[in-house]
Amino acid sequence: MMQNAYRAGKAIRDSPEPECEVSGPVQEISSNRAWPTASLRFSAFSKRGDIEGLPSSRRGTRFRIDGGNAQLNFDCVSSRVRSTPAIPLTVRVGFTDQWTPRKGAVGREYPKDVAAVLHSAATSVARKLECSDNGGLPARSEDLKAVPPRK
Repeated sequence: MMQNAYRAGKAIRDSPEPECEVSGPVQEISSNRAWPTASLRFSAFSKRGDIEGLPSSRRGTRFRIDGGNAQLNFDCVSSRVRSTPAIPLTVRVGFTDQWTPRKGAVGREYPKDVAAVLHSAATSVARKLECSDNGGLPARSEDLKAVPPRK
């Protein structure tokens, strides 16, 4: 899926962003609604044609957590996906925990288990896609630096 997400056309951001989601057990909210207790979501896109200064135009490894939502983005330069340093494939790994209250899970204070899950998933994807320099990901999840949540 992610290997096919890299395109180099002018209207790249108009293309659908492929996504894969892995969910935990479902918890009923009401008689007609249920949500997964936790989910891990993968997506990928190219930065071709992005307007400078938009959040999506930022490069490098970015780790953000806000409450029960966490996201780790990294840029992949790989001959396997035909991405280049000028236009890398950006891989986004997101984690959502709907039901576990997390105190202090905003900004730079984050649960280490969430960082470990995202880091493990991201490094596996980087390895599979053969990203140069492992996509810029640190060797250990403890070395991820969280950026402040969006306002």
